[in-house]
Amino acid sequence: MVNFMTICMLLRKNYHDDWRVKKEVESLNKRGFHVIVISRRQRGFGLTNIYSMKDKSSFIKEKIIEFHSYFNHLIWNVSIHKFFKIFIAPIFLIVDTFSIIIKAAKQKADVYHCHDYDTLLAGFIVSMIKNKPFLYDSHELSTGLQIPGPLYVQKVIIFYRKLLEKLTLPHAFAVITVNELIGEILEKNYHVKKLFIIRNCPKKIIKIDPVNYATLLHNKKAKVLIYSGFFFPGRGLETVINILPKLNKNIYFVLIGKGEKKYLEKLQELAFRKKVHNRFIYLGYVEHKDIFNYLAGGDCGIFLFEKNRNVSLFLSSPNKLFEYIMAGLPFVSTDGPYFKRIVNQYKLGFAVDENNEKEVIKAIYSILYSAELRKEMSNNCRYAALHEFNWEEEEKKLISLYSSLGKLHC
Repeated sequence: MVNFMTICMLLRKNYHDDWRVKKEVESLNKRGFHVIVISRRQRGFGLTNIYSMKDKSSFIKEKIIEFHSYFNHLIWNVSIHKFFKIFIAPIFLIVDTFSIIIKAAKQKADVYHCHDYDTLLAGFIVSMIKNKPFLYDSHELSTGLQIPGPLYVQKVIIFYRKLLEKLTLPHAFAVITVNELIGEILEKNYHVKKLFIIRNCPKKIIKIDPVNYATLLHNKKAKVLIYSGFFFPGRGLETVINILPKLNKNIYFVLIGKGEKKYLEKLQELAFRKKVHNRFIYLGYVEHKDIFNYLAGGDCGIFLFEKNRNVSLFLSSPNKLFEYIMAGLPFVSTDGPYFKRIVNQYKLGFAVDENNEKEVIKAIYSILYSAELRKEMSNNCRYAALHEFNWEEEEKKLISLYSSLGKLHC
């Protein structure tokens, strides 16, 4: 095993908000790699911008170096019209990029690991300055993301992202992404040298203590549909609330996670109009270590994202998919290509057309009111999670990648 190699990871969001990065850092750390993370300072987090963390099972410390994002400050602290933010966002991306370059260039790293497109330019520049290799870790298809604002603004931003990836990716030592569908596009478009598919699966969880929703909801007959994660338009939450009046009165829709307050209020208003406000339950944010207990206590996971909203979403394999599987929670999802492939291969639930209300309701009832089918799907989820869809399997690829890079370094 290659030890004492220093990796500098670049991240424009805060380190504590990205479980994929945290898992990668921990895995590399435990294998003897020294990891430095350049990340955005969390809102209201601490007074210093450099500190160390140490995992109890590790002898190596990772160093977290934070930079202040002026755009993040503007978004959260300044009352300003969204339309104006769209036009000034590129300016702050440039400012953040320079901040990342300055901090990264000061580190004595052997390789620079860029997370998502908004750190790619910084990583590429620093790698050229320091004459060191860089990796690109694409958490989603950047050129397929939905972009707010006028059409011409969207076209300019997409053009920039395509040009950036076209100019930099052929020089990357390797490209990492989250599934084969996105990987095929990156390989085809950018002549990638090495491609690694590392899925964003949770760590294995052997013991789960399911939440008792019958007690929580004061209804012994309660059946629970669950959505967990970040919530915002395009995730199909309105669709679920709209069909809730047509479902059995003992069926509840439980929402867990974070999102904009205004959007949550919009969902609650919709539930009031549909007269199902007593069956739409928002539990707030649940710590990651506890989320599987909440999921396992439910009867059916739900994720009816609007697959035609943008290409990235259409091709996605989001965290919640693997969290549902780890929790042994059968689910009803949109019939995006990745979801359809996983569902059909392992029989974990149903992939449906989110616009076909009858098909959605039929799938929900099939899981909720067929105890035998639900048990079979739940067992399939747990088996797939413990044997394939877990971080312990995925981290092997990450370690293999860095071991090969380490041999070249030596």
